[in-house]
Amino acid sequence: MASLVALQCCFICFLSPTPFGAISLCLNAVTPIRVTHHLLLIVIYALCCLIFSIYITPSSRACKSMLRRSLGSLERSAHAYNRYTRRQKLDEAIRVDQAGEVGAVRICKYQLLWLSPLDSSVPIVKEILGDEVVHEKVMNDLAHKHSVQLTSLDPLFHFGAFALGSVTALLGKEAVMCCHAAVEVTIAQHYNDQLRELQVLESDSILQDDEAKNWKEVKDYIAQFRDEEKHHQELGEQNGAREAPVYPVLYNGIRMICRLGVSLAKRI
Repeated sequence: MASLVALQCCFICFLSPTPFGAISLCLNAVTPIRVTHHLLLIVIYALCCLIFSIYITPSSRACKSMLRRSLGSLERSAHAYNRYTRRQKLDEAIRVDQAGEVGAVRICKYQLLWLSPLDSSVPIVKEILGDEVVHEKVMNDLAHKHSVQLTSLDPLFHFGAFALGSVTALLGKEAVMCCHAAVEVTIAQHYNDQLRELQVLESDSILQDDEAKNWKEVKDYIAQFRDEEKHHQELGEQNGAREAPVYPVLYNGIRMICRLGVSLAKRI
């Protein structure tokens, strides 16, 4: 009798679709008889065979392998997306900053074109121009190094720089200083925002050595340029910016134009 029940348990274990169903059926099978030590061992052996067949069968191994491959593919896709996001942000930062520095150089050059060599604002504009030329070269080098596509709106920005430089120079020294105060405070704020965005993105990612080095290089340059732009802002404010004709309109108008330029350069 015990042998028959044991055989029945083994048969149930291999046919039952779930382990819990097999256990229930086996218990029902052994209930009518007295459970002996040998019979209990046979039942346990049958259950072990069931567990082995469920978890170690070729089909189960194939499922587990497929699951591991799927999870690995998902993880690789997430890493690839993060790299793409970081690359897009780095390209955007270099493209916008390069356009801004080119514009700053042009504004200074057009102002010097219209200002009298004897004007007291000329040495200040030349000092600012010297820094902006260095900024422009660094951004051009970074754009070349990282193969960044520059903004397509350069002709529009060129016209804007010509208009700002020419109009403020014709309005006099105070308007020239107002122009630099407005431009530089806007760019300094933009650089601060940019540094925060890059820091957040960097802290949420695991960077390889080369990528981490590139990010540090760009962030260091942005921080350096921000400090120098603040100095340019102070030069403008200390040399009569608030005495410019229609100062509130001119100051806020220039700031609005700069913010619009930054927004456009991010997209185009």
